[in-house]
Amino acid sequence: RAASSQFVLDRNATLIQSMHLVSEKDVTVDAQAPRNGSSSVTNKRTRSHPVLLHFNGGSKPLHVRYRQSILQAAGSGCSNIAAQAWVTSGDGRRLALKDLCPAFVCPTKG
Repeated sequence: RAASSQFVLDRNATLIQSMHLVSEKDVTVDAQAPRNGSSSVTNKRTRSHPVLLHFNGGSKPLHVRYRQSILQAAGSGCSNIAAQAWVTSGDGRRLALKDLCPAFVCPTKG
């Protein structure tokens, strides 16, 4: 199989949501959602629940507004994120975030 067929573009922000040029109306962070058994992050346009938010480009002001909700949503379960999160590769294999990002460290509150 050719190397180019091993990867698929994350068009629906299933794994990573780039926050550059994103409206707060399009992506929401609900700190209470994990306690209710659902994802804390929702992309309303694609109806996906991204695992990671990337505050790139001009999105730094959004990071300031979202930070507390993100940390509250992570709660004590943050240490399990790397063990629980996964993505599907282009060839259908299930890949764990802990294997893709072995150096993942939970943010500290504060």
